[in-house]
Amino acid sequence: LSVIGGGLWWAFDRRYRPPKPLDVGSLDQALQMDSTMPLSFDDTDVVIAIICTFRRDRLSVYGHDRETTPFLDKLGAHGVVMDMHFSQAPWTRPSVGSIVTGRWPRALQVDLPGEGNPLEMVMGEEHTLLAEVFAERGYHTVGAIANPNALRRFGFAQGFSNYREPERAWAEGGTYLYDANLVEHVIDYADGLDDDERLYARLLMITTHTPRDVTDDDIAQFADGQPARLAEYDAAAYNLDLYLAELYTALKARRPNLLFVVAADHGEGLFFPRHHGPGHGNFLYQTALRVPWIVQHPSLPAGRRVDGFTMNIDVHPTVLGLLGAAAAHRVDGRDQSAVIRGETDNTGHERVFAETFFRDVDKATLFERDYHLVKDYGSGSVRQFRFKDWRASRAMKTSPRRVEQEQALDAWRTEQSALVTAPGQTAPLDENTRSQLEVMGYLE
Repeated sequence: LSVIGGGLWWAFDRRYRPPKPLDVGSLDQALQMDSTMPLSFDDTDVVIAIICTFRRDRLSVYGHDRETTPFLDKLGAHGVVMDMHFSQAPWTRPSVGSIVTGRWPRALQVDLPGEGNPLEMVMGEEHTLLAEVFAERGYHTVGAIANPNALRRFGFAQGFSNYREPERAWAEGGTYLYDANLVEHVIDYADGLDDDERLYARLLMITTHTPRDVTDDDIAQFADGQPARLAEYDAAAYNLDLYLAELYTALKARRPNLLFVVAADHGEGLFFPRHHGPGHGNFLYQTALRVPWIVQHPSLPAGRRVDGFTMNIDVHPTVLGLLGAAAAHRVDGRDQSAVIRGETDNTGHERVFAETFFRDVDKATLFERDYHLVKDYGSGSVRQFRFKDWRASRAMKTSPRRVEQEQALDAWRTEQSALVTAPGQTAPLDENTRSQLEVMGYLE
């Protein structure tokens, strides 16, 4: 492999398997709609694929001019695409936590200001993960992750009867699981179930995260007329899309009554624009926070695109709402199932929020339809941009909304602080876990 070294063995002693070519015939068959299929806990299998470092504007399903996501293009045409969806944190652990619990990251205490190493923070057992809800409903629950930020030791395996995670490191330091293995593991697990048994699967996939498993030939397909770093990312997005297609077609052939959800923890700077940086964690621009959310089931509208603000904290209550239940535990997000079904266009969010304390930064942001405000609570600097200026290329010098937005952001931060009522839990990093995090760029 051109990026990470072709001779390296991965965690299960199997070499990298490139994605299978898109089987258009099988995919079209899987996407054939039967709107009479019931969407309920008694009848529906559920898969949530969380993609790590999935930058929205590099995906053709969201308008990128290169065909990077042929599967998601088709899935979106047969499902519901959220166009104004935002993450609550620009790095994995707090963001994935918010997806699977419906809580603000601060409530989970996995990223806090001035609280030591955030990479040691654990999501406590008092929080209810989707897997726990499905397990209580009699589902067989399988998790498969490739990003070590969601290891069992950090609290992300609650509710799972089977949880596949990186287990050991290379001699050079670091563990790398390929998304091909995650897909195969979930398919194999599903094959072991009887037809009348229900499946809940959650994957955390990393093909688009550095180090990106793409070849020179992969990159060459997207190299025309753009910098190498963007061609590499587009190639990774394309490969990731093929893994998703493999997962979807295989499971639909076995379990046609499938609710399939694609979400993302955050985006990526890619030095595009330059001041957005190369990666993620430190910045709160749209490239890092505006992310995909796509939902598909045969009974849901085909080709619906939702233009209202939604957030990752909405995913948890929405999945439950689509299956006919309300959360019996505290969530901070809103159930968007009525919006997804097309019964209303009102998502209930006039603004969205996010914050980060990654590597000792202390920043928060507020997005509204007209303006986007970013405040650095460490330095006290405040910058405001027009929302349509997704590059954040020119800060506003004056705005009638700036004071109001800063007050709203400060009030939200006060509410977030009130969510922390007791010391959080930590799990000191052993050498194995440290090396896993190091190879993915989480340690300096």
